[in-house]
Amino acid sequence: MFNRLRSILILFIVVFMTIMPSLAQDEGAEETPDAQQQLVFDRVDQAMAHLSTYITPTPERAISRQFNFWSWSEQVWNDTSLACPLPDETYETSTIRGPRVVVTFADTDYVYHMNWDGSILVLCGADGTALYRSDNPEADITSPTTPTSTGFYTWAYDVDGERLYLIDSVNGQIA
Repeated sequence: MFNRLRSILILFIVVFMTIMPSLAQDEGAEETPDAQQQLVFDRVDQAMAHLSTYITPTPERAISRQFNFWSWSEQVWNDTSLACPLPDETYETSTIRGPRVVVTFADTDYVYHMNWDGSILVLCGADGTALYRSDNPEADITSPTTPTSTGFYTWAYDVDGERLYLIDSVNGQIA
């Protein structure tokens, strides 16, 4: 009886010691984004905040970096239309750098073009014209999509492709 109790106690200690390091991690010790990453996150959050007002998602289907697929790429546009002009409008010729952000919600891609300071925000339609344009959105938008913590990681296994993926909810990356 004592040996059996001892074996169970040892097993408990081994299991506890295995999971304890993950429970004891200091929240402040987690990696914080650098300035460029934070700028990208700010622009993605800005696009998602606009999309939340544009399509009125339900609370069960909120739009956030943690729960929606998103991607971005840096673009260089030749004028202030950001390659998504409004019909019958003329635009100032100027070289403008900024992110092209694609947010997927309910199996639909929403494409945003903006400049890096966030002062121009354009929702582009499939035909290349602007569905929405603002030359004065809040550049320092604080959005509910901004995580209060660093998010989570999860593993997913694709049986057909025989691949194991690590998904980072905050950075929107799949490795």
